[in-house]
Amino acid sequence: MKKIIYLDNAATTKVAPEVVEAMLPYFTEYYGNPSSVYELAGISKKAVTEGREKVASVIGANPNDIYFTAGGSESDNWALKATYEAYKSKGNHIITTKIEHHAILHTCEWLEKQGAKITYLDVDENGVVDLDQLQKAITPETILISVMAANNEIGTLQPIKEIGAIAKEHGILFHTDAVQAFGQIPINVDECHIDMLSSSGHKINGPKGIGCLYIRKGSKLRSFHGDGTREYKVMGALAEAVKAQSPDPEQWNRLKEIFKAKSLQLVSFTITEKGYALQKADGGWFPFVEADIKNGPDRATGAMAVLTAMLYERYKAGKYPIALVSMDNCSKNGAKLRESVLTMTEEWKKHGFVDQDFMDYVSDESIVAFPWTMIDKITPRPHKMVEESLEKDGIEGMAPIVTSKNTFIAAFVNAERPQYLVVEDKFPNGRPALEKAGVYLTDRETVNKTERMKVTTCLNPLHTAMSVYGCMLGYTLICDEMKDADIVALIKRLGYVEGLPVVVNPGILEPKAFIDEVVEQRLPNPFMPDAPQRIATDTSQKVGIRFGETIKSYIAEGRDLNSLVSIPLAIAGWLRYLLAIDDNGNAFEVSADPLKDDLQAKLAGIEFGKPETVTDQLDGILSNASIFGTDLTKTVLADKIKAYFKAEIAGVGAVRKTLHEAVNG
Repeated sequence: MKKIIYLDNAATTKVAPEVVEAMLPYFTEYYGNPSSVYELAGISKKAVTEGREKVASVIGANPNDIYFTAGGSESDNWALKATYEAYKSKGNHIITTKIEHHAILHTCEWLEKQGAKITYLDVDENGVVDLDQLQKAITPETILISVMAANNEIGTLQPIKEIGAIAKEHGILFHTDAVQAFGQIPINVDECHIDMLSSSGHKINGPKGIGCLYIRKGSKLRSFHGDGTREYKVMGALAEAVKAQSPDPEQWNRLKEIFKAKSLQLVSFTITEKGYALQKADGGWFPFVEADIKNGPDRATGAMAVLTAMLYERYKAGKYPIALVSMDNCSKNGAKLRESVLTMTEEWKKHGFVDQDFMDYVSDESIVAFPWTMIDKITPRPHKMVEESLEKDGIEGMAPIVTSKNTFIAAFVNAERPQYLVVEDKFPNGRPALEKAGVYLTDRETVNKTERMKVTTCLNPLHTAMSVYGCMLGYTLICDEMKDADIVALIKRLGYVEGLPVVVNPGILEPKAFIDEVVEQRLPNPFMPDAPQRIATDTSQKVGIRFGETIKSYIAEGRDLNSLVSIPLAIAGWLRYLLAIDDNGNAFEVSADPLKDDLQAKLAGIEFGKPETVTDQLDGILSNASIFGTDLTKTVLADKIKAYFKAEIAGVGAVRKTLHEAVNG
C-alpha cells in the first residue's frame, strides 16, 4: 500500500478520532434541534453551550460573545461587512495588509465598490507589519483595523497585542483573522484589545464547515438573530382576500363558494378572544349580536354569525367535515370558539332559521371539530424603529396604516424567531402536513398542559412582573429592562426557583429550556420593541393565572409559602404601580384595566412617602379570590406583600431599594 506523507496541515487537518467519537452521538442518537425546547433538543443545546464555552476559554472570551459560523471565511466576511455597515456614518476607512487571506482581501475589494476606502499596508522581508506605518495610516475616518494573527502562507506572527493597543488608543475596532493561530499560540482578546476574532475548526483537527467569530459585547454589529439581531423573510402571501360580511353580495357569494367546497379542510382564526364574545358583562347580547340573531344567516355581520352562516352553507352542500382552528392566544381557545358557534346556532334554531339537524351537525366534533391550540410568538405593534431600518435598507412603503380604532396595519411584522404552535390533531377532513412547518401535533390534554406551562410559569408571569416594575423604574422597552440586574434577578427567581418546582411538564416542550430561551433570547431582543406599559394592561385579569395558580399549587402540595419572594414582590409591585407614582415621585398614567377605578379607590388614603398611612386598605384587594384565585389574607403571603408594599412607598428610590434587597438577599 502506498504510504502518504501529508505536509499540508496549514491548509487543512485530518479530523481527529476523538473528535469523530464526540460528534457521532449527535448524528445518531441526540439529533434534536438545539433551538427547540423539548428534552432531546436540550441535550443538543447543552452540547452547543459546552462547545461555545470551550472555544471562549481558549481566547479568554465571554461565551456569549462567540458566534458559530460555517468557517473562517464566513467569519472574516461578516466581521468586515458588518463593521462597515454599522459604522459607515462615522467613517469609511479600513486598514489591512497586502498579505491577508483572500477572505479578507476579496471582501475589501467588494467594500471598495460600496464606497469604502481601504489602506493595504506593506510588510517587511519577514512579513511583519510596520507599526509606525500603521500609525501613519490612521485617519479620523478609520473605523477598523484587520490584521491576521498568523500568516497562512509563511507563518509570520503579527504583533497583534501592539496593534490592538494602537486601535484602542484611537477608538478603532480591531479584527484579527486567527484561523492559523487559534489553539496554536496563546491569544487573550482582552490583553490584545481584540474586538473581533475569526477561527475555523478544520485547522485544528476539527470538521470542515464549522468556525466562529468572536464579537466583543458592545460592538454595534448586525448579526443574524434575536440577541440584537435580525433576519428578513417573506413569511407568506395572500392568494385571495374576501370581505366576510353579507351587505356585499359578490363577496358574500364568493365566501359561500369557499365554504361549500368539499376540499376545504380547515379555517383558522386570529380575531383575539374578544372576537368570540357574544354577551356583555351583564349577560345581555351585544347590539350587533342581537341584530344577527334576529336577522338570521343571510344577513350576518358579526364574526361568529358569519362563521355559523357559512357552516350552514357547508351543511346544505353535503354535511362536509371541517376543522375550525382558533389561533388566538387564550386558554381553551377551541372550546371558546365552539361555544360561540353553538350559541349562535341555538338562537337561530329558536327563531326558525335552522333546524335540529344542523344543530346536530355543528355539535358533532367528529364532523365539525374545534381543535385546541397553544400559540406562542410575541408580535408587538409594528414599531417605528423597524420601519426606519427597513426603509434604510431600501425597502419602501413600510409606513403602517393607522385605523380609526387605533389599530395598525403594516406590510411588516417585527416578530421574534422563537415560535411555538401546539395543535390538537383533530381534523375530520384531513389536513396539510403542518408538522413539516414545525407545528407540534398532539392531543388536547397536552395542548392544555403546554398552555398552562407557558401562562403560569415560563413566560407570562415573568412578563407581568417586569412590566409593573419597568413602568415604575422609567423603562419604555422590555429589552432595556433585561439590562437591569435587579429585574433580571426578579424574573429568574420567579421562573427557575419558584415556578419550576410546581410546573406541569407537557412532555413535548421542556420547561427549563423554555425559560432559558425566554430569558436569554426572547426578552432581550431589541428588535422586539415591546413596552412594559402595554404588557401592564389588564393586569387584574392576569394575576390570578400568572401568580395565583402557582400559589394554589404550593398550597395543594404542602410547600412552604414563606419561601416565595418574587411572587409576593410582583403582587406588591402591582399594587404599588396602581398608585400611579413612579420611583422618582412623579405621576404617570396607569395602563387600562377594567378594575382600575375600583382598585385605586380601595387604596385611598395611602400617601407616597408615608408608609404609616397603610392600614387595612390592601386587605380589600388581597382577599378577592376572583382576582388571585384564592384569598391571600388567609395565607402568610399577605403579610409579605404588605411589607414589600410599605417599603416601596417609603419615598424616592424606595422601589429600587426594595427590589434590589429582596432579589439579592
